[in-house]
Order: sequence, then structure tokens, then C-alpha cells
Amino acid sequence: MRREFFLQVSFLLFINLLIKPFYIFGIDRTIQNVVETEVYGWYFAAFNFTYLFQIINDFGLQTYNNGKVAREGRISGIHLSNIVRIKSFLGLLYLLVVFLALVIFQYPAIRYSWILLLAANHLLNSWVLFFRSGISGMGHYLRDSLLSVLDKFLLILFCGVLLWVDWGQGPFQMIWLILAQFASLFVTVIVAGFEVYRLSERGNSAFHWPELRRMFRESLPYALVVFLMTAYTRMDAVMLERMLLEGARQAGIYASAFRLLDAVNMLGFLFAGLLLPMFSRLLAAGRPVEALASSGFRVLMSGALVLVVAVTVFSEQIMSSLYTEGGAYSARVLSALIWSFPFFCGSYIYGTLLTAGRFLRRMNLIFAAGLLLNLLLNLLLIPRYQAEGAAVATAITQFVMFVAQYALAHRVLLLSYDKKALLLLIFSGIALYWVSIRIILFFPVVWYMQFFLVLGIGLIFTFVAGLIKIDFFIKVVHSRKHSDV
Repeated sequence: MRREFFLQVSFLLFINLLIKPFYIFGIDRTIQNVVETEVYGWYFAAFNFTYLFQIINDFGLQTYNNGKVAREGRISGIHLSNIVRIKSFLGLLYLLVVFLALVIFQYPAIRYSWILLLAANHLLNSWVLFFRSGISGMGHYLRDSLLSVLDKFLLILFCGVLLWVDWGQGPFQMIWLILAQFASLFVTVIVAGFEVYRLSERGNSAFHWPELRRMFRESLPYALVVFLMTAYTRMDAVMLERMLLEGARQAGIYASAFRLLDAVNMLGFLFAGLLLPMFSRLLAAGRPVEALASSGFRVLMSGALVLVVAVTVFSEQIMSSLYTEGGAYSARVLSALIWSFPFFCGSYIYGTLLTAGRFLRRMNLIFAAGLLLNLLLNLLLIPRYQAEGAAVATAITQFVMFVAQYALAHRVLLLSYDKKALLLLIFSGIALYWVSIRIILFFPVVWYMQFFLVLGIGLIFTFVAGLIKIDFFIKVVHSRKHSDV
């Protein structure tokens, strides 16, 4: 199992590090610099506003489907036909609710087309994720990995032409990005849907009401998990845009820092996507999950901590290099926001484990508390500290959520606390920060060389501390396909 995990993560990292960073920094960042911070901030806030209603669009069906397919090892024709009908109905309901929300929250009518198109993009993305959940649940990780980057690859092509080929079209417009997203996701939905249809068993396509009722009942806890996680991680930009006089500009500054968090967060998200079916299979077979969870936690948290320290030390240089309007203030926003990353990573490990174990009611209580905490922190900090306040609120919320999920997973699954790993992580982080401040910054080389030097020293720290062991990777590579090294 560990060997499979290591190999799939390696391929996922390779293909995603080719495509997604290029989109984030080559396309998305360039667009923000071209259209200006305020315009991009409005788009970012609208994107997150429509994302808040994903509970209706998804209703937990993606996670439910992934776990069901992983446990059964097949895609039932009856199951697929029923769930497709459900998702189609929920998608139409989602668009209606977004439209009603536009009216209730008094968004300007001139922006309706933007927001409804963004909602349509979320709808298409939900279908992509649903189809991928079936493919990964069947264990076809290679196909899932390719589908995970297909839409971004197409988006790079479409936006690259609009940005860098002069056809007399004039300056780049934000609506072009939204339309390019629609086209990319539409193609990906067709490809992924065909693949799922090919893998699924043929069965009766008529409605099966008992199956539908059972599916709604079982997916409701997953829907609440998705909604609560979405709400407390996405409402920051919405609140910035709605609460402040210069809300769109502050949302744009927040977006410039969030882009870097989103880029590194992709690594943790990929881990979670692989861990869910693996945890589901281990728990269904009654086999121990502690070794896989502990190994994933050490590797992911070690790398996250090294990266976060390096980004914190060089935050102003990073923001000034990436953005035409980057400076000291946006650097402070980044320094606060990036500290969410290690806690996101910890939550990816233990939140995924709890989801696989179907401890959803307790998770929902945790996320509900997180939503309330994040709301209160934003109401307190945004009026005074603006984007920086929203970043601090996010970091604090993610820390509390990680601690709660870590404690819950260890209590309900009777896992042993790896106190040594926690102490080593704290010690390594402090030592690396001290080295960075006291020594690295005085090296007579350009800042990005210093940045990579910090990363290198940090990785050495993790190996010396025993958080990442070379012999572990050697055993994994040379182990048999399903060995338990």
C-alpha cells in the first residue's frame, strides 16, 4: 500500500508541477497584472461567492461516490444513472439559488452575466470532480491524474493566445478568462464522462427510488462537510469586497497572496485525493491505517514547514517580483496567510482519514465551529486590518481546525500520538527560521538564490531530524506492489 501511495504521489506531483504552476503564475498572475488589482479582486470575490453555494451543486456526491466505488471495486450502472439524474437536478437548483442570492445581496445588475457564468463553471467543475471520483475509486490513478490537469492545460492554451498573440483584440478582459474556463471545463467533462461510461457496468437506467432515497440520506453528511469547509475557507474574499469601501482592491490584494497559498496547497489536495480511497479500502478490510497516516503526515508537514519559513522570510521580495503592485503590505498579507498551509496539510491527512471512516457527524460539528470562528474573526479583523486581517483570520481558523481533526482522529481510531514528530517539527521550524534570519540573509547572492538555499537547508533539517527517512523511500521503491513497508 505504501509503495502504491508513493508511486502515485510521485506521478501526480510530476504532472501537476508541470501544468498547474504554469497556469497559476504564467497565466492567472499575468491576468491580474494586466487588468489591475481592483478588477481582479472583484472577479476573485465573485468566484468565491458562487463557490459558497457548492453544497447544492455537489451535495456530497463526489465523496460519497469515491468511497462507494472504492469499497465495491466497481461502478454500478444503476448507481451511475441515478446519481447522474440527481446531479443534473441539483445543478439547475444551484444556478437558481445563485441568481436569487444576487438579488438578495444587491449585486450590481451589470455583473450578473459574470457571476452566472462563474456559477456555470463551478457546475462543470463539479461534474469533472464527480467523474474523477469514480475513476480514482476504481484505482485508475494514472487516468485520474491526467484528467486533473486537462482543464488547466486547455486553459493555458486559450488564455495564452488571448494574452500573447496580437489579433487586434485590445487589452485582456476578465470575461475572456471566464469564457475560457467554461470551454476548458466543458471539454474535460466530455472526456471524463466518456471514461466513466466506458468503465461502468451496464444496467437498468430507470429511476430506482429506494436507491435514490438511500443515496440522499447517505450523502447528506458529506454535503454538510463540503459546505462547512467551503464556507470557512472561501468567505474571506466575499466579506472583504462587501464590507469595505475599497473592498474590490483589498480582495485583489488578498487574491495575490492566496494565489501562492493555492499553488502550494495543491500538493496537499493531491495527497488527500489519493489517501481517501486507500484509507477507505484499509478500513473496510479492517487493516491498520496508522502507518500510512503517520508517514503521510510526517512527509507532508515537513515539506510544508520548510516552504512556509522560506516564504515568510522572503515575502516582500516574492510579492514585489510577482506583481506590479506588490509591496510591503501585500507581503504582510502573504506572511500571515501562508501559515495556513501546514495546518491545511495536517487537515488533509486526518480529515481525509475521518471522512474515509465516515465520522461525518463529529466532523460537521468541528467545521460548524470553524465557520463560526472564521466569521467572528473576519468581522473583528477586516474593518481594522483589511486584507491582512482576513489572512490572520484564515491562519488562526486553519490551526484550530487541524488541532480538532488531529485529536478526533486519534481518539476515535485509537491512534497513538506521535509526540516526537510534533516536537521535531516545531524545533526544525524554529531552527530554520533562525538560520534564515541570522545567516542566509547575509549571503552576498540574489534573494532567490538565498530562498532556494533556505529550502535546501530545511530539507536537510528534516532528514537529520528523522522526519523523512531515506531508507523508507528505498524500501518503498523496492517493495512489492501491495507490501506494507
